[in-house]
Amino acid sequence: VTMRQARRALFAAGLLGNVDAAILTLPSPEKECAQIDWDYSSTVQRDRYVVELIGVALGLDDEGLDNLFIAAGTYA
Repeated sequence: VTMRQARRALFAAGLLGNVDAAILTLPSPEKECAQIDWDYSSTVQRDRYVVELIGVALGLDDEGLDNLFIAAGTYA
């Protein structure tokens, strides 16, 4: 999905404001890689390790993360 779609889905789920804090909880070098991806990527891929790490930090299990991506895909 596009980063815009991902941010819209996170906003709708009430999680957008938690992403920066979730990234800060990650160990190095994952934290730095996640921050770069969050700040500069134009797309988000479900199968990326950093996405898994951020999902866990946000309290999402695999199903919750899948549902977030499905919701993101509905934003045109």
